[in-house]
Amino acid sequence: MTDRQLTCTIELVVKDLSLEQNIIPESTNSFDDLKAKLIPVINSLLNTDFNRLLNSLYRIDIDENKLKSTLAMVKPELLAESITDLILNREMEKAATRIKYSS
Repeated sequence: MTDRQLTCTIELVVKDLSLEQNIIPESTNSFDDLKAKLIPVINSLLNTDFNRLLNSLYRIDIDENKLKSTLAMVKPELLAESITDLILNREMEKAATRIKYSS
């Protein structure tokens, strides 16, 4: 993942999850770092504001069947990480498309 793809992905995540800018610091410099910072956010939404999380997942355009499968099959302690993976994979696809067509 290039720096440009990472930056675009972070921007999309912050926008689509309606996060404050400081939740994902600008010092985030890798996919793994981004994932590590996003998992607690998703875990918090799972525990405190599930409707907001579902609305965000809809806005991000997460495949409904993938989400249902994840919710049904993943152990509760791994759910935030699995949902984070779904979010990041989709946001990376969107970032790649934006970069491809902006040049």
